[in-house]
Amino acid sequence: MSMHPNGYLQPCVFLSVKVGNILEDDFEELWLHNKVLNELRDKDLIKECNTCPYRYHCGGCRARAYGYFVDYLAPDPGCIINRKGYHELVKV
Repeated sequence: MSMHPNGYLQPCVFLSVKVGNILEDDFEELWLHNKVLNELRDKDLIKECNTCPYRYHCGGCRARAYGYFVDYLAPDPGCIINRKGYHELVKV
């Protein structure tokens, strides 16, 4: 979790998806019930990674997935196992 000076909360410093504001929201409530945070914790929701035997240890970089696909549940194009996604990006 990262926090901006204005109180905005993001799941990661590199994943610029606002999940709340520490000055306005109850942190425990956000941590337990925020849709984005719950989706990020559920490794079975990550596209293509949901069948990887390493998903519970890794799960890929959600910020990189978001940066390339504007979808934090998209496959991580930087993953060595996800060659298909990488090659599709290189074609563009």
